[in-house]
Amino acid sequence: MEGQGHRKKYNTMELKIGFALIFVALIPLMFYWVFNNIAISKTFAELEEKKIQNELDHVGDIFAFKGEMLTKLIKDYAFFEDTYYKIEEKDKMWFDKNFKTPLYYEHSVDLALAINNNKEIIYEYGLWERDHTPLLEIEKIQNVFSATNKDRVLHGFITYDEDIYVMAIAPISPFNKGLKSNGILIFGKKLTPQMLLDIEREYGYSIYLYHKDDLIAPYTQSKKALVMKTYIKGMMDQLQEEKIMMTKQDKILSTTDIKDIDDGKIGELILISSRETYLSTLKIIYTNGFKAISISVVCILLLAFYLNKRMMKPLNTIKGDINNMTENQMLSHIKVEGPNEIMDLAKAFNEMVDNLHEEKKINEGLREKLEYDNLKTEFLGNISHELRTPLNVILGSIQLMELADRGIDSYGNQRKQAKVIKQNCYRLLKLANNLIDMTKIDSGFFQLNASKNNIVKVIEDTTLSVSDYMKNRDITLQFDTEVEEKYLICDPDKIERIILNLLSNAIKSTKPGGKIDIMVEDKDDRVIILIRDTGIGIPKHKQDIIFEKFRQVEDLLTRSCEGSGLGLPLTKALVEMHGGSISLESQCGKGSTFKIQLPVNYLEEDGEVKEEGLEPSQLERISIEFSDICCK
Repeated sequence: MEGQGHRKKYNTMELKIGFALIFVALIPLMFYWVFNNIAISKTFAELEEKKIQNELDHVGDIFAFKGEMLTKLIKDYAFFEDTYYKIEEKDKMWFDKNFKTPLYYEHSVDLALAINNNKEIIYEYGLWERDHTPLLEIEKIQNVFSATNKDRVLHGFITYDEDIYVMAIAPISPFNKGLKSNGILIFGKKLTPQMLLDIEREYGYSIYLYHKDDLIAPYTQSKKALVMKTYIKGMMDQLQEEKIMMTKQDKILSTTDIKDIDDGKIGELILISSRETYLSTLKIIYTNGFKAISISVVCILLLAFYLNKRMMKPLNTIKGDINNMTENQMLSHIKVEGPNEIMDLAKAFNEMVDNLHEEKKINEGLREKLEYDNLKTEFLGNISHELRTPLNVILGSIQLMELADRGIDSYGNQRKQAKVIKQNCYRLLKLANNLIDMTKIDSGFFQLNASKNNIVKVIEDTTLSVSDYMKNRDITLQFDTEVEEKYLICDPDKIERIILNLLSNAIKSTKPGGKIDIMVEDKDDRVIILIRDTGIGIPKHKQDIIFEKFRQVEDLLTRSCEGSGLGLPLTKALVEMHGGSISLESQCGKGSTFKIQLPVNYLEEDGEVKEEGLEPSQLERISIEFSDICCK
């Protein structure tokens, strides 16, 4: 017993987790030097980024140097005294002789313009009949027209006709003469694939130019270069956001903005660098740390295995049992073996399950009792209302008849009052019939008088018999059928009652000017009867309860139509006694459609076919079924 007490004392999850944490605490010591090496790697990476930034700055200096070289060249021409006088004389031949050959063939200038102060082009090459006015609209270029010294010489990037140029602009004014400028010179070198290739050959930088959603690459047709161009173009969005990005091809992509002389962004230069230094550093660090990481991983796996087997397995068992209960929506006891805390947890859970079962039984009994009381109260209210209304009308009519006997006949003749009494008696009879029939159906004593009948004729005769009621309420009634004859075993009186009940509901919900359609469809092994109205419809949340006994769509105090709540449940019961089914499709404001499906079945020995018209008793049944409509 003493040994079992010690075992119970030390067989706790808290103690086991404590030992596990002590063991885990040793792991950071093994990882310390690995993380230290990673920090070194990070330092190398930062140095790599600084190197890339220096290279980007150097690339910018290269383009600045090309602009400065172009500036030096343009000064030699703009401050030349002959240039000043020849532009006044508009001597195009002189410019063509002294400008074209040296500029184009010796200095690779792609664009040259000589423009006087009247904004007239005296000389140009490389313009190719393009409009030069966009260049003159640049404010800094306009300011050059009024310059008188070399400090007003500009150079930088300019976008012209969808291309980027390195341009230099200088006023035409002899050096140290103090003369006012009489025009400007513009020299430009276009950023072309050939220029990028020359920079790569001269300085060793692989440069791409991104401008207006297009990528300009160094002039080469190699497959590798084309693949790189496609890759860069596809990664531009990410590159523009990150500025520096590593590729899967062991390259580093970096980008910097190109700005024009007005300091506006006109494109981006993309520099491709090698990752050799960065990768070699990582290789050394990963190689040195591999053994320590391997040892740490093995220790972690052993610890995880131990925790899972000795402590987590019982918890997983409990979790699995609870998940199964959730899926099956059924509470049950759990059985598990493990440390004391887990056993206590399982015991507490099982006690909770027992309590919940008891509470569920109590709640279900209370819910059923409450629902029964509510339905009973609602039903008694409906019945009281259905009884009181016709009785009040009958009493009033009798009193009027008594007054007539005394010679006071200011409220109508006796025949009219007798008709009112008869109609309200029909209404009371309908209520009594429904109550008696529902009681018989519930107790199993209700029987059908089934025989072979032409169901189409039964429905058609019933429809025609209520046409006068429809006309009086200004409702259009239409009957349509796919076949003229369809025989099946049914009780024609009960079929008639089904149709009259559904028509009564349709009339109650359909306003004057509306329409009610009755359709019969032949589906070989069954007959489908559709009764569709254009009434107010039934809300979706009420459609599931309309076939329940004593249920109504509207409350007793707010409803606009009379009824006891037995009509549709009785209709459903009669349909099902014929082996059929009834369903509803409805949308508020657009009407309702009741769908009845009756199976086509035959007796072993078919009897005489009954095809009689409406007898007086049948006409009386119609008056009974429509009594709550006619009494309104």
